[in-house]
Amino acid sequence: MSRLLGHTTWTEHWRRATPALLAVPIGSCEQHGPHLPLDTDIRIANALAHSLADKYDEGDVMVAPPLTITASGEHAGFPGTLSIGTELFEQVIIELVRSADWSSGVVLVNGHGGNRVAVERAVRVLHSEGRKVLAWWPRVAGGDAHAGHTETSIMLAIAPQLVHMERAEVGVTAPLADLIDELREGGVRSVSRNGVLGDPLRASESHGRNVLTRLSIDLVADLDRISRAENDPLAAMAAGTEFHVLGVVTTIDDKHIEVKTAKGSLTSVLLNKQAKFKNKSPRFCLGCFEKYFASSSTPAVPEALSSAPGCTWPICEGDSEFSSPKPRWS
Repeated sequence: MSRLLGHTTWTEHWRRATPALLAVPIGSCEQHGPHLPLDTDIRIANALAHSLADKYDEGDVMVAPPLTITASGEHAGFPGTLSIGTELFEQVIIELVRSADWSSGVVLVNGHGGNRVAVERAVRVLHSEGRKVLAWWPRVAGGDAHAGHTETSIMLAIAPQLVHMERAEVGVTAPLADLIDELREGGVRSVSRNGVLGDPLRASESHGRNVLTRLSIDLVADLDRISRAENDPLAAMAAGTEFHVLGVVTTIDDKHIEVKTAKGSLTSVLLNKQAKFKNKSPRFCLGCFEKYFASSSTPAVPEALSSAPGCTWPICEGDSEFSSPKPRWS
């Protein structure tokens, strides 16, 4: 059975005793400097999704056709860039995952940072509906932001014929944190005339292979940890038992809480009548408490909030422990 979803027939999936996991590569069609192709993010996400499928028995992980035109508004000042915007792309993800209920779950392998808001919003909705979906994107220690040595190295490893190193130029090399306000206001064009955030001249094929290997290992490890580790969402879901997560609350809406663990991973906890909350020193302000915890739809009510200091959004500081019998993938 092919690992490519588009090469299979519906009857092959109907006959399977165990539904396949669906890996969806998510990229973009946007400028990547004067030296990299517009489909760079697509190629990187696709390579990682295929590396995931290769680690499992044939047919256990299927790679969907990639999502190629996504949310790239920050690159609108450069010809060739195509974008459908964050709100529309959020709906695309939601409907795509809903349509994949025949699978055992969906892994969104995201290769474009500009998609993060749409992906995170979509995943929150899908989690609230009880669907199993994991949002994953590459994290490269010491990597630069866009079309620099990191992406150029990876492209030299997977599609060297499309890399024009003779055109490569150093872009803006300031830390992304120093540029973020201007980027949000005016897009990449406002900070970089050539569209590069980094230094592609330092790129090499060998570095690209090493980065891809590490990312592939990370992707498999993250999925394996979520699927099998003790006290893990998927393991708990399969067993029908509770799972516990300890960390700092980063996001709250009316249906779930997102918690960042000490290792930096994000886990989403569904707020239902069985969800429990513990915090040795609660730090929710009265306003946040009334808005997010006291409503009938969010019964995971913390105790002893009278001592909470003023709001320091993102809502709380310090570690909070949550447990839920109906966890969701993060």
